[in-house]
Amino acid sequence: MTNNRISASPGSHCSSPHNGFQGVRKAVRLLACLTVGLLACSPASVTDDLTSPLDFQLPDGVEMHLSVAETVDGRLEGQGVISGKRLTPGPFPGTGDTVARFDMSMTWEPVNGKRLQTGSIGYQRIDASAEVTLGLRITEVNGRPDDDLELTEPPYVDLQAPLTLGSSWEFRSPRHISRPKPQRTMFHFRLTVQAKELTVVVPAGRFERCLRIVTEGFSEQKFPLTCGDSTRARRVLKDFHVYFCPGAGNLLEYVYERYGDPGRPDPACPTNLMKSVATRLRRIPAAASP
Repeated sequence: MTNNRISASPGSHCSSPHNGFQGVRKAVRLLACLTVGLLACSPASVTDDLTSPLDFQLPDGVEMHLSVAETVDGRLEGQGVISGKRLTPGPFPGTGDTVARFDMSMTWEPVNGKRLQTGSIGYQRIDASAEVTLGLRITEVNGRPDDDLELTEPPYVDLQAPLTLGSSWEFRSPRHISRPKPQRTMFHFRLTVQAKELTVVVPAGRFERCLRIVTEGFSEQKFPLTCGDSTRARRVLKDFHVYFCPGAGNLLEYVYERYGDPGRPDPACPTNLMKSVATRLRRIPAAASP
């Protein structure tokens, strides 16, 4: 018998901000990037068949809180919290197109290092055909104003209709990696609707009729990496397990970074895991909502 109940307790599509990154700027960019796709928001309008990306969005006027933790081979490297809410639609930088925007804040506590706090604005295009991540603007770092825009070109397609069981889509999009050195590189991604009608239990509550999206990604470029006693060119592999729930959005996500060949991670190489889980959904008073 298949168990369709998924549970999680507090512990992206970005690599982790662990110690050793070259400067705070790189860590800020990676930390903030994790929030893109987690907090996508649009007016929630859920249909019976649950095949549209619009069915899996956080409603207007609701703030989501998430807990995030990173491990490397099971060893805790850092943990943090994210909060985010929808802003009014606005222009996408450089184009003037009106897109969905959401305001986010993050506090990150590395095991070895200083606390990092960021504020950012994420940009997405969300309609009945797709949910697409377009970019991110960092607006604040450790209490000081900042302005650092990073576009996602080509964009990352989080959801694509119809969201029927077994449906899949492929595309190219850049992602940050942590090894052999922090940098941004192009990936090939394949996303599949692996399961539907799931029950997801997280600290934020119990949610029914959820779906699980599984992502398989590999870097187009190979990098010289030393794993164990072997040094050779390997690809960076990114695998995501993401749980979307009707009228709520992305409530639970596991992001793995491994190294090897597509579908064959090298067991001698480390495994990075970034886990995010929704801890609270809070309705914003009307007067306080942007």
